[in-house]
Amino acid sequence: MTGTIRTIAVNKAETLIAVAYSTGAISLLESRTGTLIASWKGGDTEITMIKFYTDELLVSCAPADHIICCWNVSRLALVKTIPAPQDVASLDIFKDEILTINANNSVSFIPINDDFQSYSSAFKSSIIKSQVSSFAIVPTDQLLLFGCTEGEIFLYA
Repeated sequence: MTGTIRTIAVNKAETLIAVAYSTGAISLLESRTGTLIASWKGGDTEITMIKFYTDELLVSCAPADHIICCWNVSRLALVKTIPAPQDVASLDIFKDEILTINANNSVSFIPINDDFQSYSSAFKSSIIKSQVSSFAIVPTDQLLLFGCTEGEIFLYA
């Protein structure tokens, strides 16, 4: 594949490595040998975020395309597309939801299955004064940690 590597993800079983490129391509490698299993066009623009939801379901995001894609890597098939809210700055998966941090300083909770509605929550500018640039999930407490461009860290319950 050509282009700059933007992000890498490993599935939970540690058998597959997914690599996303600045060209919009995604490559799938077998982790023990490094053998290329497949490559495909995952977006029209660069893919900046990928995460495995399960060992066989890969979630990718091309923020400039305003789309989140769910790929079945065993069948090499696109199984779902989700409109991405605004410009996604960061993405993660917790339980059955895709969480995104958006350029307008909001967090979106997007269910992977279609039984539930997506929702967003904006951060109060009086509390978080700079741009949220990253986040992490504290699984034991189901809390979110947000990092900001000015160096602050906030805990979100």
